[in-house]
Amino acid sequence: MALTQVNEFGFSGYEHHWWAYNGSQGLSANSADVLTSFTTLHNVSSTYHNYYKQLGNTSFTQSSGIFTFPRTGTWKIHFVMNLLDNDASSRHINAYIDISADSGSSYVSFNGGYGAFIHVSSNSYAQVDATRLVNVTNASTFRCRFQGYSNTAIDTVQKYDDQGFSNVTFERIGESQ
Repeated sequence: MALTQVNEFGFSGYEHHWWAYNGSQGLSANSADVLTSFTTLHNVSSTYHNYYKQLGNTSFTQSSGIFTFPRTGTWKIHFVMNLLDNDASSRHINAYIDISADSGSSYVSFNGGYGAFIHVSSNSYAQVDATRLVNVTNASTFRCRFQGYSNTAIDTVQKYDDQGFSNVTFERIGESQ
């Protein structure tokens, strides 16, 4: 008999997926940059996340930072962007969650996180995160991507398997509305 995941509200289609940024990008000055490389953390063993197991039978697909939802539903998306810089402060850094309902032809950006980067010395760090709820009504046409924005160039978006790596979680919390 297959086990069905149930959340605290009695919803039986609950799912949870965790992805880590795995690229080598920085952020350009005054330009939103799409993060283009992610890896799933489902059943991966490492120092920082070896106790995680994906909830749900179907996983997201991802290509060049563009995610396709595995099925319809109300999804809670949480994006954490950790940054490292060695030479400048930035009066603002932003984390964007972009959603497309037309297979990626157009996106609606949500600026869910806003912060500042204060350069103190070499290897200065900052974190900004964003959360968004999305009503996915057609899994074959909905897409999601993640962007970072800064008014000054930032050297590095922290990646997997660094401590404090940038990451995304997708949580299916209900049926589509």
